[in-house]
Amino acid sequence: MVASAASRDTLRTLTSLRFFAAASIVAFHMLGTLVPGGTHASLALGVSFFYVLSGFVLTYAHWSGPMDLRRYYWTRFARLWPLHLFSALAWLIVARGGDLTADTWQLPVLLNVLLLQAWVPVWGIVFALNGVAWSISVEVFFYVLFPLLRGKWLWPVFVAAAVATAGILIALDVLAPPVNPPWPTPPPGQFWSLHVALQFPIVRLMEFCTGVAAARLFMTRRFHTTTWMEAIALLAVVAFAWWSEPLRVVLSQAGWSHVGVWASQSAGMLFFAVAIVVFAHQAGAISRVLQSRTLVLLGDISFSTFMLHYIVLMAFLKTGWAGTVSPYLLGAGYLAVVYVASYFSWRFLEKPAKRWIETKALRAGSRAVRPA
Repeated sequence: MVASAASRDTLRTLTSLRFFAAASIVAFHMLGTLVPGGTHASLALGVSFFYVLSGFVLTYAHWSGPMDLRRYYWTRFARLWPLHLFSALAWLIVARGGDLTADTWQLPVLLNVLLLQAWVPVWGIVFALNGVAWSISVEVFFYVLFPLLRGKWLWPVFVAAAVATAGILIALDVLAPPVNPPWPTPPPGQFWSLHVALQFPIVRLMEFCTGVAAARLFMTRRFHTTTWMEAIALLAVVAFAWWSEPLRVVLSQAGWSHVGVWASQSAGMLFFAVAIVVFAHQAGAISRVLQSRTLVLLGDISFSTFMLHYIVLMAFLKTGWAGTVSPYLLGAGYLAVVYVASYFSWRFLEKPAKRWIETKALRAGSRAVRPA
């Protein structure tokens, strides 16, 4: 069955799943800092889930009819940049007291503002300012390519991305020193091969393409889903997360440490795609839970959660409370601040700024094409 644009509705289950993906990244940064527990790399898989979901949702939204490229690119700009610039400013206030005088900050700041930092795998650039913004730097690359991937170029680009990724990772394992935890901190301005394996946009492109392909399957070949299928899809995702770190270790011991790092964070794309397709049908008991208003709201604010949580974490660490206050009480307070800040950011910054930019841009475009 092919779904028409008129019959499509909001996929509330997928909105709720965004909350869980963002929460995993919040936990990834909180554990070992505010709360004891050490680093669990599998929690960072939320980034990969977002890339697959992004490809799915964009394809779902632009499935039929001609694509207005001007409207599309303005919408994408309005989606990312207002909150990105706000979070960069918030990071400067929290981390540096607003000080931006050092000469070494000129290029990192420029690349960060333009969301180009992920293309420069140098320590001090990729994670400049609000470090988590590297992921939306990669997302911008996906947004630029999407009009091509929406059509006949999906599979040629996917194959090219697979070949390029394999070539890059093999070259790193042949030419660069192995990368294994504990991860070192290179001197500022030094090339870091781990940035290439994890943050370079080309090596993450297959995840986005997988989401586009999953949406094509969903839109053209619906099937009956059940609660059991939803449970199995979730268990498959959890199983990959559980085995992702052992997979990295096995590949590293075989001499392929960069391949292992990439596989542990990106190779779960197929499991994510299957789960997204299953839950997009919104048919089982788990889907009914995911359609609750609270979970949908938490999914709606998840972009603000993702962009602000590390800044709030830095603010908590600078208070000096760690070690003097119960870590679990500190962690609970941190989560409360993160989600309250996320709601207000979404309600009073993210939504209004997106609406204002889109309205102004589209009005300007209408005046530009108005006949004399």
